[in-house]
Amino acid sequence: NGAVKEEALNRKTAEDVGQLIQKMVNQSGLDIIRIRKPFHTDSPSIQGQWNPFTNKSSVLNVQAFKKETEKQEAATEAK
Repeated sequence: NGAVKEEALNRKTAEDVGQLIQKMVNQSGLDIIRIRKPFHTDSPSIQGQWNPFTNKSSVLNVQAFKKETEKQEAATEAK
């Protein structure tokens, strides 16, 4: 975009210079501004955040645990 930015490199390690160069490469050159939502609500949603299990059956969320006797039998059979 033609903008020039000067940065002092004295007293910086090679790693610091590399990070600075990478930072400058990734910058667009535009001024940093706060991005705001184009809308406002006085009563925000209380439904919570979406996740992959939001509308799934709760059967998928249940774990079947072995009974204590089954655990002991499985442990003795493995030996």
